[in-house]
Amino acid sequence: MIKKIIVTLILTIVFANLIIFAPLWNISFNKEFYLNEFERYDVYSRMPYGSDVIDREFFNTLDYVKGKNEYQTNFFNQKERQHFEDVRSIFSFIKNIMLISILIILLFINFLKKEDLEQFLDGVMNGSILSLLFTFFIGIASMFNFNKVFVKMHEVIFANNLWKMDYINDKIIRLLPQYLFLDLAVRWLIVVFLVSVFFISTVFIVKRYAPLIHKSYK
Repeated sequence: MIKKIIVTLILTIVFANLIIFAPLWNISFNKEFYLNEFERYDVYSRMPYGSDVIDREFFNTLDYVKGKNEYQTNFFNQKERQHFEDVRSIFSFIKNIMLISILIILLFINFLKKEDLEQFLDGVMNGSILSLLFTFFIGIASMFNFNKVFVKMHEVIFANNLWKMDYINDKIIRLLPQYLFLDLAVRWLIVVFLVSVFFISTVFIVKRYAPLIHKSYK
């Protein structure tokens, strides 16, 4: 009984990890999203560089944060580069969490027995519900005061104050205004919400109708 509870809890956590972090990863590194946002908020006019220079330097930085390359430009100042290092570490951690979660799910599926199916579905359902509660909590808090949520999130995630940028001296705050992060958060939470609802609905349908289908073929 205790073993079953522990396994269900682990499955709940790994499914919640994937439902929450996978959309965040995809949206955070979606270059088309940033290009649209740069146009929408007229970011290019805020800096004395051509759009081609800004795009090149920003997307090189984005690739660095994603873990694709080493940082090889002085376009951003030292404080900004140190902050990018911190962000890179966070996304590296998220990537590892997702990979471990996928590995655990694959191992469970590999050793899955017929009697374990309901436990697996419970993990999917619980993880989806947990993700849904996450969207409601963050979404409602952001509706009341996104700036407070944004600041508190940075205070919790980062161990230093390098994220506190100066509009005059730091380029990144002109490239990525808070409205852009709000748009990113909205997209992220919508995707998490839709994926959660999809899995909850799917598990409900499987649990509700699979036994009936099985009986009809007996």
